[in-house]
Amino acid sequence: MDDNKHKAMQLAIRYLKYKPRTREEVRKRLSRAKYDMDLISEVLIELEKENWFDELSLARQWIEERLRTRGLSLSAIRQELRRKGILEEVIDMAISEVSYDEQEVVFSLLDKKVKPGKDEKWILALLMRRGYPYEKALFYLRGWKQKEHE
Repeated sequence: MDDNKHKAMQLAIRYLKYKPRTREEVRKRLSRAKYDMDLISEVLIELEKENWFDELSLARQWIEERLRTRGLSLSAIRQELRRKGILEEVIDMAISEVSYDEQEVVFSLLDKKVKPGKDEKWILALLMRRGYPYEKALFYLRGWKQKEHE
């Protein structure tokens, strides 16, 4: 292995050891470090042979974490995973393996974020920023308010 390839491999492995990454994220990192595309391809093939990438597991963890901590909609999470370079079929598989209750996710988000007296427009905007369409956001807002008054 020539010195340049060795340095690229070391950079990629350090990057992967910090946290799981997709092939695309590693490719972008090596590209930012000014390695040429042929060398980057060689490094990615080598890393794949050594099983450094498990994009299904990464996608599953990402979905669970984003639902739990950010209250994002599946469409917003799907968009994030696409940006990370994960294939659509891998995203679909990961989503099918994750169990979640969307209403529970939204209500938990609202319980954490909404202070008494917040106006409905602000709450709707919050849900829409998290990827929920207006109609669904309104439906969940009404359900959450009803739950609060029980």
